[in-house]
Amino acid sequence: IKINPRLEREPALVTFAPLTEGWLVQVSFNGKIPKYLQRSRAVSRADIEHVVEDPEAVRAWLSEHLLATVPSDDADGAGSELPEAARGLQQLTFDGLNSKERFLVHEAAEDLGLPSTSRGVGASRQLIVRRPAPTGEADGEEEGEEDEEDEE
Repeated sequence: IKINPRLEREPALVTFAPLTEGWLVQVSFNGKIPKYLQRSRAVSRADIEHVVEDPEAVRAWLSEHLLATVPSDDADGAGSELPEAARGLQQLTFDGLNSKERFLVHEAAEDLGLPSTSRGVGASRQLIVRRPAPTGEADGEEEGEEDEEDEE
């Protein structure tokens, strides 16, 4: 981590040259995202556009991202391969879906036993699908709110 020493003498640089001389700090990034930042992933409509109209494809997509098993460290390598982006993932937050598409994702999640909820109103409404809580743990939130009354 490096802090810009010029800002003590010239604080206006932050306003007038934020992308050049007015930088605040420099940090190094090793390319690995910590697990605590990987627990949730925003999913835009473009990410699932190729499957959103097909209920079976939506179930397969959700299953791949939230139900696949992380490969074990056992010598026999048991466990199915999980996409790199989904390792440690606990929930998906869908943005940009219309009410019909949200309803299809809610149904697919329910079919797979995945808790799902919606939040927000209108065009900014989001759908959250969670990985099931481990046995013996309470999630503390109710399952799926249906979007039947949600008109856009």
